[in-house]
Amino acid sequence: MKRLTKLLAVLLAVLLPLAGCQSDTSWVYSYSGGRTIPAGLYIYLQMQSFSEAFSALYQEEMDEYLATLSATPTDAEASAAPEEAKSVYDMEYDEILAQQVEDVPVSQWVDKNSDTLARRFMTAQVKLEELGKSLTEEQLALYKNTARQAFASAAYSYDATGNPISGEKYFTGMGVSESSLALAYQYSDTLALHFEALYGKGGELEVPEDEILAYFKDNFVRGQQIVMAKPTEDDMPQILNPGEGELDEDAQAAVDLIAEQNETALVAMEAELKALADSLYGRMQAGEAIEELTLEYDKYNSADGTAEIKETGSLDFIVLNDDYSAYGQEVVDGLAALEPGKSSLIENDTSFILIRRLDLMEKPEDLEAHRLGLLIDLRYESDYLPKLDAWAAELPVTVNENAISRYVSGKLKMGM
Repeated sequence: MKRLTKLLAVLLAVLLPLAGCQSDTSWVYSYSGGRTIPAGLYIYLQMQSFSEAFSALYQEEMDEYLATLSATPTDAEASAAPEEAKSVYDMEYDEILAQQVEDVPVSQWVDKNSDTLARRFMTAQVKLEELGKSLTEEQLALYKNTARQAFASAAYSYDATGNPISGEKYFTGMGVSESSLALAYQYSDTLALHFEALYGKGGELEVPEDEILAYFKDNFVRGQQIVMAKPTEDDMPQILNPGEGELDEDAQAAVDLIAEQNETALVAMEAELKALADSLYGRMQAGEAIEELTLEYDKYNSADGTAEIKETGSLDFIVLNDDYSAYGQEVVDGLAALEPGKSSLIENDTSFILIRRLDLMEKPEDLEAHRLGLLIDLRYESDYLPKLDAWAAELPVTVNENAISRYVSGKLKMGM
């Protein structure tokens, strides 16, 4: 994402001055009790919206590329194929704004999405107050402190030439003050608190417990794993570069001998590791504790053949059965295919992996730890956001049209 980082770093709101504009454009929306959405927060939401649009364009680009890999065009189709499209990573800001997201130009999508995000924030705040709830003083202090630290950073980002940009220069260059940044940091927690107040225990739209439990059991697995990395050439004695010129016969023979010995040693080391993996797999099948099995592997890896059980807490993990980001598809799919209490030994090009599936409900407290995430999966996008948008449409809001006109995405220029 270096290109996106560069774009956002240089998109520092060299905002075009409006000829003859005498109006106050320090705020964009005014709502309940005279509160406002400051221009800095609105600009921040535009940057967030631009990032989302950029990611959508890149994902579309990647999907098209992957589709071409699976297709085999005929000779005629290949010769008639249009010139390869310019990657979004190679586009300038104005070019990206002209692209299409959800059938509208990015510039329009960014402005519309920024308006939606701002209205959701205002509405969630008002609705929370109606429920007698609010963020804690400790949370508000944390957002302010985080914003203060961001502004104090000497190298928050980097410009197009790789030079560091301080946090203060980065944000004030965009038109985002420290107080606006603190508001931006509380955005997600404000919506999350309102969401949980509605759909959590005792909420007006409380999700039935049996639905939560069923979703948890149907979509998550608990497991354990031991990853045993296969030896590579990096683990072998390295052949020193003899320098320029051809080797004499004796030197070449020595190099060839080392390479042959390394190859033989790699085969033997992998066979030894495979034997250990098979042994540990048998012990795992017999129900031996993961800590003991991990200790055995650590001893094998240690220089002196000794190791101690590490006090690192539970080695169990819970993962969504189609989320491969943390443990990889082989492990997640492998666990999902097992019955609780069963184990498996996976081998791929780089490692042997021991896995064991556990009873998901072995620790009931884990359901509570995952409760908010489960509620979000079940209701956030499908039910909460549509309701929030409907309430937002009814919320009395004064729009500062001069500010909207000044801060539209098309008037943010590549600068710096």
